[in-house]
Amino acid sequence: EDKIVSTYLQGGQGNLSGRLILALNLDMPESTLEQRTIGRLLQLLCELIGVNQSKYSQLELLKKSLLQNLFV
Repeated sequence: EDKIVSTYLQGGQGNLSGRLILALNLDMPESTLEQRTIGRLLQLLCELIGVNQSKYSQLELLKKSLLQNLFV
């Protein structure tokens, strides 16, 4: 909690005021195993988002190519 407060009070995120951050009540898992499990889950979600963004970009390129070929 102290790390989060010190980071945001330094101006890390413009739309979050120090007062708002200090008012947060954060429940943290006491078990490091639970913390690691949550961290791994978040990491997997980030990877999944990245894969889906890549697929979306490829589909956008395919769409653009197909539309260009349609009017040739």
